[in-house]
Amino acid sequence: MKIHILTANIYLRSGIATLAEQLGYVINVINPESGNYLDEVNFNDLVVFHADKREPLLLSKILSFSGKTKLMLIGSHKLRLETLCSINEVVDERAPVGMVLHMLKSSIKAQRCYEDKYISLSDKERMILIRILSGATANVIARQVGLSAKTVYAHKTNAFRKLGAKTIHDILPLKNIIFEREYHMKLGVSNVYLGHPLTEYYENSL
Repeated sequence: MKIHILTANIYLRSGIATLAEQLGYVINVINPESGNYLDEVNFNDLVVFHADKREPLLLSKILSFSGKTKLMLIGSHKLRLETLCSINEVVDERAPVGMVLHMLKSSIKAQRCYEDKYISLSDKERMILIRILSGATANVIARQVGLSAKTVYAHKTNAFRKLGAKTIHDILPLKNIIFEREYHMKLGVSNVYLGHPLTEYYENSL
């Protein structure tokens, strides 16, 4: 088993590598620019992924690993990435070293995680969520899809509840990843990073 580290933060990368080496594991630093970086990861390996909202292109690559290997997320809990991906452990990037080490040990012992709240959304809930994230109001969506505004609000509320969100502001940081995830589901190749301009794709399809 290897521990793979994916982060643009050189200090965090060094710290995680030190902790993993202390536990006796081989470390691999993933280069996200490499076209075959997934070939380096086996199903029983652990990927330590730094979810930095200042690195949106890097952030979207988390879908590449979801459900395919053990996954430990370091980042802000406000991002709620565990609602879209199969993640074993989530630790806040401001957590003390002892907590990070505890989560690292827990992730190493864990089996691959397959929990995924996004797939619990119905087709209509996902469609309405995508349109809301693209800037459409409930009244506009109602006219576009032939539903009442009350029904649109109900689907929106259900989608937010299933994703653990209270308002649109809880969802907005995940906008691009939701578009990416929805695109994959439409193609039938869920959790494979394709690098398409998804914001334009969905805005142009409305």
